[in-house]
Amino acid sequence: MKITSRSTFRLAASLVAAIAVIIVLNVTFALNLRESMLDMRKQEIKRLVALGVNAVKPIISRYEEGGLKKNQAIFQIRLTLRSLVYDDPATKNYIFMSAYDGTMLVQPFEPELEGTDQWNMQDVNGKYLIQELIKTAKQGGGYVEYYYPTPDRRIPEKKISYVVGIDSLGCYIGTGLYINDINFIMDRQFRGGALGIIGVLLIFTTILIFLFRPYYRAYSFLLYRFSMIAKNPDKIETTMPSYKKNHSEARVLLSNFRSMLIHLKDSRLQLESSLQEKEVLLKEVHHRVKNNLQIISSLLNLQSSELSQEQQHILRDSVVRIRAMALVHESVYAGKTLHNIDMAEYIRQLSSSVLQLYTSNGGRPEIKIHVDEFPMSVDQSVLCGLILTELLTNALKHAFLNPSEGIIIVEVRKEKSRMILSVADNGTGTDPALLENPNGSLGITLIQALTQQLDGKLSLETRNGTRFTVIFPDREPDSGKKPADGQSPSSVV
Repeated sequence: MKITSRSTFRLAASLVAAIAVIIVLNVTFALNLRESMLDMRKQEIKRLVALGVNAVKPIISRYEEGGLKKNQAIFQIRLTLRSLVYDDPATKNYIFMSAYDGTMLVQPFEPELEGTDQWNMQDVNGKYLIQELIKTAKQGGGYVEYYYPTPDRRIPEKKISYVVGIDSLGCYIGTGLYINDINFIMDRQFRGGALGIIGVLLIFTTILIFLFRPYYRAYSFLLYRFSMIAKNPDKIETTMPSYKKNHSEARVLLSNFRSMLIHLKDSRLQLESSLQEKEVLLKEVHHRVKNNLQIISSLLNLQSSELSQEQQHILRDSVVRIRAMALVHESVYAGKTLHNIDMAEYIRQLSSSVLQLYTSNGGRPEIKIHVDEFPMSVDQSVLCGLILTELLTNALKHAFLNPSEGIIIVEVRKEKSRMILSVADNGTGTDPALLENPNGSLGITLIQALTQQLDGKLSLETRNGTRFTVIFPDREPDSGKKPADGQSPSSVV
C-alpha cells in the first residue's frame, strides 16, 4: 500500500509554511528591535555629549567673556574631559576632543595621539573619519558611523559617534558607542526565539500526528482501495488490514462501500442482460421487417404479370426501392451494432441488386464502386440507399445505347465534416437543366426530396456523360438528425 499521498504532502507543506512564517516574523521582529536599540544608543551618546558640553560650558563662558586665553581654556577643557570616562555595553568609553585642523586633543586611552595631526586618519574602509567628524561638527552636530579599534581588544569594530562643535575655540567634542554587540544580541534573540517557537511547533505537530495517526492510516487505506477499484471495478477486495478495529469508522465505511459496489455490480449485470435481450429483440424486428418487405416485393412481382408493360416498369421501380430499404434492415440484423451499418458493403449489395433487376441477358454495363470504409447511421443509410437506387436506375434505363459498353462509377467518400456521394456514367448524357425542370420525373423529384432530408446539396454535370453529386454533412452514427415533422426517413417514398 502506498503510504505517501496528497495529505502527506499537504501536512509537510503546511509545516514548512508555518516554519517559514515564523522565521520571517522573527527576522522582522529582530530588525525592528535592532532599529529600536540603535536609536536608544544614539539618544544615549547624544545625552552624554550634552553632559560633556555642560561640564565645560563654564570654561567656554569665561573664555568668551575674556577671563581666559584660548590655550588656557582648551587646557582646562581637556583636563575636564579626560575625567569623563564611563562604561558602555561593549567596553569602557570616553569623551574625545579634536581641533578643526585635525589635531587630536583628548584621547584618554591613546594619550600618545594627543597633540598629533590626525587629519588623514582612515578606518579599515578608507573613510577619513576625522574629516567627517569635523564636517559634521561644523554643520551643527550630528552622527557619524565608522570603524575604530576598541580600547581593550584593539580590533576595529563598527562605531557610531555624536559630535558637537565649539566654534569659538575651533574644536569639537563627542563620544561614540560600538554597535557590534547589537548584532550579537539580535543573533541570539533570533536564534533563541525562532528555535523555541519551531520546537513548540514540532512538538505540537508530533502530538497531532500521534493523535490522528489512526484516521490518517484509515484515510490512506481508503485511498488505496478506491484506486484499486477504479482500476479493476470487477474485483472487489473484501479483506481488512489487521490494524483496523472491528467497529472502527474505516471498517464501517469500507463495509458500506463494499455493499454499495456489490449492489451496483448486480444492477449493472441486470442492465447488461436486459440490454442484450433488447438488442436481440430489435434485431429480430429488423429481420422481420426485412422479410415483410421481401414479401411485399414478391407480391408486387406477382402482380406485375397481370399488368401492361408500362405498369410493370412502375412496379419494378417500387420493388427496387423496397429492396433498398430491406437491405438496410438486413445489414442491421447481420451487423454488430444496431446504430450503424457498414456503408461499403451495403452499397455493393445494393448496386448488385439494382443491376440484376434492370439488365437483360443481352448485356449489362460495368459498375465500379469506390467507397471508403466507414459506418453510417441507419437513418442516413436509408436516405443514401434510396438516392443511390434512383441514380443507378436512371443510368441503367436512360444512359446507354449499348449497355455492354457502359460504365457506371459509384463513389462515396468522407471529407472532414461532410459526405460526398456521386454516380457517374459514360452514357449519352442528359439535359443540363434537368434539376431546374424535372419534366415530371418522379425519380429526380425523389432524389431532390431525399437530398433535402439529408440537409445536402445536389449537383449535375453533363460533360463526357452524366454525374450526379450529393454533398451532405457527416453526422455521428448514434446522433443522426431526425427528419422534420416526425416523419420516418422513408416517408417520401
